[in-house]
Order: sequence, then C-alpha cells, then structure tokens
Amino acid sequence: MRYPAHFEPCEEGGFTVTFRDVPQAVTEGDDESEALANAADALATALEIYAEDGRDWPAASKARRGERMTTLDAVTTLKLELARLVARERMPVAELARRMDYKSETAARRLLSLRHTTKAGELERALSLFGMTADVQVVAA
Repeated sequence: MRYPAHFEPCEEGGFTVTFRDVPQAVTEGDDESEALANAADALATALEIYAEDGRDWPAASKARRGERMTTLDAVTTLKLELARLVARERMPVAELARRMDYKSETAARRLLSLRHTTKAGELERALSLFGMTADVQVVAA
C-alpha cells in the first residue's frame, strides 16, 4: 500500500509530513530519514482507525510534483486489508476466531492489531476465509 506524502521543511529544522488522501495522518521528523520512518507509522495508524471504526479508507492517488510515495510494509498492508474485510462483512471477532480455529478471541484480535506481530502466512490464511489471496509486488523504490 502506497500513498503520496508531502514533506514540508520547518523553519526550526526538520520536516512536517502530511497526506492529502488521508488528512488524519500527520507527523514530523528532525531530519528526512526520521520523517520518512514516522510517515509510514502515521499512515498505518490513521488507516487502522478507519478500519476500527468500520469505515473504508480513501484510495491512494498518484503522487504530484514534490510528493513522495510512502509505502507500508507487507504485513501491515495484509492486516489492514483483513481488518477492512472483517468490517465490511460485519464479522464479530469471535466469529473470525472460530473460523480460524483459535481457542480464544485474543488471537483473532492480534491478527487485526498493528501492535502485534503476525506471520504473513497466518494473515493469508485469514484472507482466504473471504475468498482473497495476497499478491505481493516488488517495485523500484
């Protein structure tokens, strides 16, 4: 998942990063590399809030002049897509846990949380419950 980000230099140094497609995602960094790392976190957090609220998030547009694409890692993208499907289907977490053959809802909640580590294969298995599969691409940065 890739979204265009605008890096605005600050008078006092560093950068403020905003996303026109996801206005809730705003962050900063003391230098470009910190701002870029923080941008991915801010974007993921904003999209997670959309999913938790049961709302679909805005589609990513193409970068405009002066913008840079911010890419979310593969596992974060899988988790967000799974959360989108769960919300769209209005599936209770207990039902996701049952379909995944988990003994408790906690494991299913961890599948949907960006704060918990999950293996990509387990997320792919969950996506298959919705008739979906992951198609990973490797592209030039």
